[in-house]
Amino acid sequence: MSFWSLYFDISGRIAELDPETEFVTVSGVALETSRCRSLRSSIHPKCGKWRNASTQSAKDIVEMLLNETVCFVVFQLQRTQPAWSEFWSDGRVSYEKMVKLAKSQKIPGRKKDLLPFMQPGVVMRYYLLSECSALLLGLSIRGGKLSNIIDASGLRSLELEIVADSDIQGDLNKCEFENIWRKWATTTRLRDILHIGPEIDAVRIETEQQDPLLLLPDYLAGVSHYEASVNSVIPPIDLPATQIDALFDRLREAAGNRLQQCYFDKKYPTIERTIESDFTS
Repeated sequence: MSFWSLYFDISGRIAELDPETEFVTVSGVALETSRCRSLRSSIHPKCGKWRNASTQSAKDIVEMLLNETVCFVVFQLQRTQPAWSEFWSDGRVSYEKMVKLAKSQKIPGRKKDLLPFMQPGVVMRYYLLSECSALLLGLSIRGGKLSNIIDASGLRSLELEIVADSDIQGDLNKCEFENIWRKWATTTRLRDILHIGPEIDAVRIETEQQDPLLLLPDYLAGVSHYEASVNSVIPPIDLPATQIDALFDRLREAAGNRLQQCYFDKKYPTIERTIESDFTS
């Protein structure tokens, strides 16, 4: 069985309008779970987040990304118009419709509390993290670092720990994020196509203070987000732009890892019928 820990972070405002940049950046880092404790302790206690990065802290984190990870990826989404604005507009309409429906039904208050994960900003976070995780898992598996040991059901077992930065707020939204991962593990085509049986050991939403390994995707997203929007994103005050460029070049050239940029062309999920069924059941 293989044990991997997947770490994620988002850089850029998740909002309809952002005068700073046209991109949203999400990064993912895969680590051997057995190595996490020693890697965590090797990060200097004074190593700050990307926005407070120094020359030394940036160098240390990039070296760890290059030498200690199973894989790392960056997924950047451009706020392509008119699809981007339509997503937010449709999302607000759908969300307001469900709020009205909830108020009109005699349902337990607990069900009303399920509505936060329908807000367009939360849906967008789920979408960004799902796209990045698909890219990360695909490249990690393709890299050949998955155990070839077959379990009793004829599958190669892959146990995953998921750790995301605190971009997802609220207990119910965090619970839904965990539900998404656990449902994916039982329905993924990895079982049929590649004979890989993923299992979710844990899903955590934490800060860099709680788990310093979140600094890896934090720096990766920060460097990549800066390079995509160099004329509008302010770099860390103690890190010269020339050094950021050099760090980005090293990350981009790393074999087996990928930076992917995409235009946005998605629609707000059509989920009214599913939610309505839940409310009226």
